Amino acid sequence: MPYRSSSSMSGSEFVLVIIFVAIFIVCAIIADKKEQKRKKTIARYCSRANLGYEHTIDYLPGCRSFTITSRGVSQGYYAIMSGKKLGIEFKIMDFYYNVGGKNGGHNCSLCIFTKKGLDLPHFYAREENSIFDGIGEFFGGQDIDFDNDPDFSSSYVLQGDNERAIRRLFNRKIRNAFTRAAEYSYEYEGLGDHFLVVDSNGFKDVAARKIFLHDAITVFAAILFNSGRA
Repeated sequence: MPYRSSSSMSGSEFVLVIIFVAIFIVCAIIADKKEQKRKKTIARYCSRANLGYEHTIDYLPGCRSFTITSRGVSQGYYAIMSGKKLGIEFKIMDFYYNVGGKNGGHNCSLCIFTKKGLDLPHFYAREENSIFDGIGEFFGGQDIDFDNDPDFSSSYVLQGDNERAIRRLFNRKIRNAFTRAAEYSYEYEGLGDHFLVVDSNGFKDVAARKIFLHDAITVFAAILFNSGRA
């Protein structure tokens, strides 16, 4: 009887591998076509709605020092819609960053508002995880809490360089706006003339972008009109 190596592949096994590879390739092609269709739909919507559109940009001007836009070893910004809402410039886009490794890529949606003279202190706010963030705080991690507002303090980790300025900015009305938005699990960052909002739940189509923009501008409007920056 001829010797058959245990590592050799039978004909049926080879066929299964070929089928698996073919399915993978077909799925990748379908996903790519779907993604290209989404971007084209966004571009057409921008044309009809008199909004600006760019396929990609290398970086966000004025935001190189932001925590959010400094993530990973590489970042990308795609399908950028731009316009004005309440007289404020906004951009909403796909945001991709990679922290390295096989599964290190992250697809997010990002909205940025820009207002000259906004002069925000640098702050970063994200959803709080009571267990992991509690451990982090025990070992010296920063979380600016408000003793008289447990709802806000239990909803967000709030960080920044100038705690006194951040506390002045986050008055009761602004904290209430953030607390009402806590269910969305967005991340927020402000510095100077810019305010960023990030949703880590993937890229969005036109309808989902409209909802995201509404959610983001609701929080930003609270900052504008309750801090003397309108």
